[in-house]
Amino acid sequence: MARLVECVPNFSEGRDKEVIDAIARSISETEGVSLLDVDPGVSTNRTVYTFVGSPDAVVTGALNAARTAFERIDMSKHKGEHPRSGALDVCPFVPVQNVSMDDCVSCAEEFGQKLAEMLQVPVYLYGAAARCESRRSPLRSDLNGPQTSGPRSSSVWGATVTGARKFLIAFNSTSSAPKSKHIGSPGPEGLMYFQPGLLRRVQGMGWFLDESNLAQKLKLPVVGSQVVGLVPLQAILDTADFYIQRDQLFIVEEEHKSVISKLGLDSLGPFDPKQRIIDLFTAMIDEDADAFNEYMAALKMPKSTAEERTRRDAALQSGLQRAVLVPLSLARRVSDLWTPLKELCETGNAACQSDAQVAAKALEAAAFGAHYNVLINLRDITDQDFKEKTEKEASALLRDAQDNAAACLCVCEQRTSNS
Repeated sequence: MARLVECVPNFSEGRDKEVIDAIARSISETEGVSLLDVDPGVSTNRTVYTFVGSPDAVVTGALNAARTAFERIDMSKHKGEHPRSGALDVCPFVPVQNVSMDDCVSCAEEFGQKLAEMLQVPVYLYGAAARCESRRSPLRSDLNGPQTSGPRSSSVWGATVTGARKFLIAFNSTSSAPKSKHIGSPGPEGLMYFQPGLLRRVQGMGWFLDESNLAQKLKLPVVGSQVVGLVPLQAILDTADFYIQRDQLFIVEEEHKSVISKLGLDSLGPFDPKQRIIDLFTAMIDEDADAFNEYMAALKMPKSTAEERTRRDAALQSGLQRAVLVPLSLARRVSDLWTPLKELCETGNAACQSDAQVAAKALEAAAFGAHYNVLINLRDITDQDFKEKTEKEASALLRDAQDNAAACLCVCEQRTSNS
């Protein structure tokens, strides 16, 4: 399996779409990196990006993102509900697959050193990468001690904290309450109060969501919840088990669906497990890598005798079929997204029509790429029945994507002309 590290940089910009998108592009265009999620918050004026890749690739992706932010974010003009120390506020590295915490510490150290040299900004290490005990916690960082590298903090950039930690679940509980002086930051702007001993390894704060006219704070009626970024599958399954036992439920459907309902994760927007549970993302990355490795291993098999050649040919065909099914699976997933995209085109904010149009072309391009990836791998497959059925399905999915993209663009153009 591939060596995967998750990187979750938090940038202090959640309102300017051009800046948010520019940072996202700098990550997604980094070779060897897969951008999994972009989660902006208007009230917090903060965006959480989640991406995975090899240790070297995620460090490069984080540096590319920081360089882009450096040109666009001015902390002297920043206002938001969430405490922050800099434009790139925190940048943790998390072990996902076939890597250790020590590997992630190395990522943080390399990133911190290169960031300080590249942008001449102050960088601190925290969590498992901390060099002083006060920054050992994976949940908070104390910037009162000596910094790791770079000059002193500037009003434009501030300071960046980077480190290594285990998975952290960012979970918002949303309460219904009128806005008042008691709702919002729990202390002076930029500060948080900590009361130890209530819940182990939980850090909490509250603020008012102007965009939803709701509050996020304790001791108020809870109307829903929200996961920021991605969450491990085991956390969802553990939560499902808690509710199954507490409420004596008999669950026929997938367990994580009951969790979505119980926690209200879809109250402020759709919660698609395939897009928000990191294990389901990395599974697809593994499928592609495993298919390639299986085919390459078959190429190295002995072929001196007829029996060896037969075994080798069978292994090659198995690897090719598996390689075909990976892009075909992607095309199927694209097909599932057309219905919600059409709804957005028809009823979404008219000012965001260009976003819907870009999404339509992006999905069409994904189906186009998947189709021709399938065709390339089908050329050497000898099972004619498999070949014909797969080619027929891939072609149908491409036509479906082309038709749906055209329909979405037509709806958007009609709404634009009528506005």
